[in-house]
Amino acid sequence: RRSLPSFLKVSSFVLSPMSSGAFSASKMVIEKALLGGTKAPPAREELLGKWGKHFCGRMLVAQWTRDQGWGAPTITTMKPFELSPAASCLHYALQCFEGMKAYRGTHDDRIRLFRPELNARRFNSSLRRLAMPEIPEKEFIDALRIFVKDQETWIPHGEGYSGYLRPTAISTDPSLGVGAANEVTFFFHLIARRPIFSGRLQTHIRLRRVVERARLARRRRRL
Repeated sequence: RRSLPSFLKVSSFVLSPMSSGAFSASKMVIEKALLGGTKAPPAREELLGKWGKHFCGRMLVAQWTRDQGWGAPTITTMKPFELSPAASCLHYALQCFEGMKAYRGTHDDRIRLFRPELNARRFNSSLRRLAMPEIPEKEFIDALRIFVKDQETWIPHGEGYSGYLRPTAISTDPSLGVGAANEVTFFFHLIARRPIFSGRLQTHIRLRRVVERARLARRRRRL
């Protein structure tokens, strides 16, 4: 077997232990909306052609540091983050996200999350691969439920309509050194979403099969 050139070998590094401060939805803080922070949900016809544009105006955010662990998750007004230009999420892509939906029942008007336990497991799998702190599955789902309950008017009525949630974690560690994150911001927000395949698209979808180009690398010939 051929060995890797020295410049391609990855040296191992030792992680300092993480704080035991666990993420807990029971510590949730719900701040009062600032003036202009509460937005009325859009009418269904306003969603046409504007996927990902209509945000509810609120978000959940929680901060983690290696020394202190997780702070209290907080529902607050959606606003820009203050981020160091040296944050490792910008330089080394130490970040991950999930996409999930909340539906309003067409018969009983109840709001349901669609298989959130699978999103929680996949999110934790991503965090684990990035050497970031995991969020217990139950706490992850409980935090989502509290947030969705707080913003339930943003879950549209109608078959196929939903509220789309984007749980995200980014390393905010202001360091250009290669290594595991010492600071992480976890957050998610909500948009109102219409069915992607509706109306004419339901019966007029054309697919094209391309064999000349492939996104996967071609197999090497055996020597």
